[in-house]
Amino acid sequence: GFAQRTVIAVLDPAVASAEQTVRDLRLAADSSPVPFSIIFAVADNDADKVRTLTGTLRDGETALSSARSLVRDCGISVFPTLLFCNTKGIVKEIQLGTNNNLPDIVIQKTTICD
Repeated sequence: GFAQRTVIAVLDPAVASAEQTVRDLRLAADSSPVPFSIIFAVADNDADKVRTLTGTLRDGETALSSARSLVRDCGISVFPTLLFCNTKGIVKEIQLGTNNNLPDIVIQKTTICD
């Protein structure tokens, strides 16, 4: 399980929306009444690309490179894909693709996912 609710953000740095997704997730984390962690699961082996995408990690954030097996095993074909997990580690909600209201969607889904 997880210490708190967690969003697993499956990202591909080659997709134009990846950087905005990172910003939107951080905005949601800063604004959310319910604390949650973020795992940036990046479908790229290049550590420099991962660091460029995520920048300096904040408290409650983790970056994973080489997430292609996660992409394959979950059948992910749309980036970003956000998996909203409860503290037991169970995926309770999913968000596919970009959305202009992503920070609000993230707050809503993390609030109801436990």
